[in-house]
Amino acid sequence: MEDQRTELYFVFSSFDPNYERLRADRWEGMEALDAYLCKKHDRLLAKLLQPNSYEKKSSLAIVDGFSVEISKEQVYFLGSYHSWICQGSEGGREEPRAGLIP
Repeated sequence: MEDQRTELYFVFSSFDPNYERLRADRWEGMEALDAYLCKKHDRLLAKLLQPNSYEKKSSLAIVDGFSVEISKEQVYFLGSYHSWICQGSEGGREEPRAGLIP
């Protein structure tokens, strides 16, 4: 039986011109950027992972990334679509673990 324990990971997206445009656009504001990123991240997770097998914790507007609780096996599915995935911890209980996961 495979291990289904989940851990917190931070996923950082590759270059996205829409993100860059919204981030620079002072007229649309942060609400438009936040809404765009939340939908983008939710769609990606829904496309790549099974329902109820992960828990997205937050979208990060400053770096176009998100935090998600997933299994180690799921890391490799996301890693094929993103530049960087790093393992961390929630709430600062421990230091984020250094290193990138391929």
